[in-house]
Amino acid sequence: MNAPAGIYNVCDNEPVTFAEFLRLMASAMGAKKPLHLPGFLGKPMFGQAWSYFSRSTRVSNAKLKQVTGWQPQVKSVREGWPQVAAALKASEAGMREAA
Repeated sequence: MNAPAGIYNVCDNEPVTFAEFLRLMASAMGAKKPLHLPGFLGKPMFGQAWSYFSRSTRVSNAKLKQVTGWQPQVKSVREGWPQVAAALKASEAGMREAA
């Protein structure tokens, strides 16, 4: 892929919040829904990292797609996390059969 020098965002077509990202991941992996942490507890528990967890950073991949024709393999984590979970389960099953 050839692109002019510059800064490009490589991301999903459909942005989600961090909370939604975690919820989708947990659901795909068969885990319990993540607990919601009240905002006032975030900084005491996570320190400076909380500022990254609690903010919304919207980015667009339009520039990269325009100059290179690139497309993500899946349009969002809504599709991606279930695919990752299925691949992990298949890999684990293969490892058990090989053992």
